[in-house]
Amino acid sequence: MTTQFKIPPSAVRIWRGFKQDSLTQDEFFQRLGQTFIPSTVQMQIKNGLDTYIPAIPCGMKGKPATVPDETAILFWDSQETYEAGFDTLAGRTYTLTHGGCYTKESGADFPTLYSGEIKLNSCYYLIDESADWMHGKVKHLVADADSSNIAKYQTIVSDIQSRGDVDGAILCIGDDYIVYWQLNGESDPGYDELAALSSWKTEIAPKDYSFPNGSALWDKWPGMDVKPGDSFNMQFVRQFEMEMPIPPQPVAPDSVHVWRGYKKGTDEDFADFLGHVFLPAGSLLQPNAGLHAFFPSLPSNDGKPDTVPDQTALMFWTNQETYKEGFNKMAVRAYTNLHGDLYDTTKSKSGFPVLLEDKIDQDQPYFLIDQKADWMISDVHHLVAQKSPDQAPSDFIEMILNWAKSIQTNKPEGLNGAILCADDDYTVIWLCWEAGADQTKLIEELASETKVWLNMESSKYKMPVGLWDNWTKDGKPDGIPQVFPSSLSIQLDRPTSQS
Repeated sequence: MTTQFKIPPSAVRIWRGFKQDSLTQDEFFQRLGQTFIPSTVQMQIKNGLDTYIPAIPCGMKGKPATVPDETAILFWDSQETYEAGFDTLAGRTYTLTHGGCYTKESGADFPTLYSGEIKLNSCYYLIDESADWMHGKVKHLVADADSSNIAKYQTIVSDIQSRGDVDGAILCIGDDYIVYWQLNGESDPGYDELAALSSWKTEIAPKDYSFPNGSALWDKWPGMDVKPGDSFNMQFVRQFEMEMPIPPQPVAPDSVHVWRGYKKGTDEDFADFLGHVFLPAGSLLQPNAGLHAFFPSLPSNDGKPDTVPDQTALMFWTNQETYKEGFNKMAVRAYTNLHGDLYDTTKSKSGFPVLLEDKIDQDQPYFLIDQKADWMISDVHHLVAQKSPDQAPSDFIEMILNWAKSIQTNKPEGLNGAILCADDDYTVIWLCWEAGADQTKLIEELASETKVWLNMESSKYKMPVGLWDNWTKDGKPDGIPQVFPSSLSIQLDRPTSQS
């Protein structure tokens, strides 16, 4: 997450709610979806709410009555921020809406740092580090519990904490239930070990949910559809993000189109068309269609063989569906039709990446880190490299694979994203870093074993004009400067809506 703000792990309210007997299940779901869940976000953002992940075990087959009907974690700027919310009318009004849904046995607590002992009905956090739960991979366990297993629970929880493979972990064990949330750390066995101690359980992966508009409190809107077993990681622009120069818009790592372009014509004509038409058009026509980040680059052209791309680019979208739907829009079709004037379309390639596993298929893009990130406001390093003359193609691919797997096994601090594509002759690699992270060592180890055509941090470039502004210099059309080599991070004018 951004280094400009830290969300303390102790600043989370852990909610365990039980449905009022006077409400039918359908009435309970209706109140949750139409009012309670959406109003939690809409009324509490300005009071410092940073993350909200509700889950609804109610109505699931076989669920004991002693297991909560709804659970939630709500992160705040701090515990003091939460308490200060009661000084506002919005905070007081929202709090009173609980009475329409839940029994008096329902409640929420702040956790304490786990220190080796579990007390029933107390809440704990296991990892004493800031984390952004809104933009990570969350798993949630809701299950029955047997208090006679408390020693086994303590052993498992202590092991999760000591291994430190998860980015966050929150736990509460009641008299008859356990609720546990985990952030990232898919390889850690603790989650499954906790689940194995229960006779009834549900294991939930919250789905990202964005409001269909930016002001649901005043818009005509029926609300959310809530069903048994649902869980939502509510996506919204937080108060601290509103105060930042550029609000973050993290997207999934498989939402990026990875481009490797081969030019038509001369280098001079190619660079001229890129700078004066193609890149500005992409930067101005695409954000309103869902483009979140744009990284065009030119490798060195001094002696470069035609097997290495003449241009590379990353284009991050809200998701793959947004990219596909863009072709229904005139602006996207107009931009797309420019490709034929610029590229050899028989050689140029693009595609969405998949998670790297045990091998690299030629010309298949991969992502190495399965988490959301906002590449536009990050520091991005780009490498375009070719196998050394004395290296066999199979050895080259194996070297790239081993390098990539080492990142997945031991992710460097501050590295939030990594994209690569390779064939027998060349590779293109992009690394997304938090500002101030040590960026050079990781890529230099690989660059030293290859023929490098581009190895640099992407320079942030802000468009100085809009589509209808006069953009000339000395009476001639102006554009984005294009030199060999170069790598740009276009600072797009992105819509602020998260829908």
